[in-house]
Order: sequence, then structure tokens, then C-alpha cells
Amino acid sequence: MTPQELVKELGRATPGCPPEMEQRLRLLYRAELDQAEKSAAASSRFWWWPGLAVAAAAAALVFWAPKPTRTPARATAPAVLQEVYTDFYALDAGAVGMAPQGTVMRVRVPRATMRQFGLPVNPELLSDRVDAEVLLGQEGTARAIRFVSTVH
Repeated sequence: MTPQELVKELGRATPGCPPEMEQRLRLLYRAELDQAEKSAAASSRFWWWPGLAVAAAAAALVFWAPKPTRTPARATAPAVLQEVYTDFYALDAGAVGMAPQGTVMRVRVPRATMRQFGLPVNPELLSDRVDAEVLLGQEGTARAIRFVSTVH
């Protein structure tokens, strides 16, 4: 029976309860109530401690965990590409013997075009494309062509 229930029961049982007894029961009731409030406050005061413990453990793992070792990347020199050119081949009879004047334009042509100028071409690669430079005359017509190959 709680002190509060005890006071109510005594008040019903003995309407003329002596004041000393009532005072004593009230003090007992207040002491019990204070003790219950203290234990409730103590348990609610530290509700955040488990979270703090988890955060501290996570921080310890982050700061003191062994770091993975990284192997330094090897410095590789960039591949040097070198272009090899054929001679210019005339595209029309009027271009033979002319001084090269005009503009050179880079294009990609089928590898079979090389065969038309007598250059050796692997038959399996005839449909592949190859870089070429076309010499355009001042009027904009193609005068000559040379083929470009890239060597590593």
C-alpha cells in the first residue's frame, strides 16, 4: 500500500486522527514522493549516455583505426605519337609539277584509296579508314593527297 493510500485509509477509519500521526504520515508520504522523483530524474538525466558511448567509439575508430596503405602511382611517360607521311600523290594531271599553294586539310578516307596509288594494303583491311591530308588549290579543288600513319 502506498503512503497516499495509507493516509486516505486512516482518514476514513479514524475521523479524529491525532495531528502528530497525521503530520508523521505526511512526512513519510513526502519522503516517499521525493525518493520516487529523484530516481525518475536520475534515470531521465542520463538517457543520452548510450548515444555518447556509441559516438565516442565511432570517433575512436575513425581517428585511431589503421589507415590503408596506398602504393604510389607509378609515373608513366605519356606515349609519344609520331606521324609518318607518304609523298603527295597528284589527283589530276594538271597538278603535276605545280608549286604547292593552297590549303592542306586532314580527312579520313577508306584504306582502299591507298591501293589506287600503288601502296600495299592488306585485303582484310580495305574497308578501314586511314588519315590523309588533301592539298586544296586556291580555287578549292583537291590537287594532291598524302597518307598519314601514326607510330608509337
